[in-house]
Amino acid sequence: MMTPQNEFDGAQRILKKYYRELVKRMAEDIIEHREDFESPGFGSQADEIIEKYALQLHRLCPVFSNLAQFAFREKPHGKEPLGKDDFRCFGCGSVIRREDESCRVCGWSWK
Repeated sequence: MMTPQNEFDGAQRILKKYYRELVKRMAEDIIEHREDFESPGFGSQADEIIEKYALQLHRLCPVFSNLAQFAFREKPHGKEPLGKDDFRCFGCGSVIRREDESCRVCGWSWK
């Protein structure tokens, strides 16, 4: 993985992965308790799931926002030319091939 440009960038990348996993777990919980969300009532599992993840997301957002103030805002500069069906990585500027699921240099992906 690419070395962060500064400690703020590195911390933001870590929090992005944490956020992605948190949202993934939230989606899995919602799907697992589909019945509770389809017919919500007071005291249902749906309310507990919403409360659990809302609190975690509410705590995460200001931390991420504060780090963003000090992270580099420059767009990455790609040095390698793009070929047919290649894409430019938004994280580091390297080339992402069509068959790649994420950037080989920094790990950035669309997912």
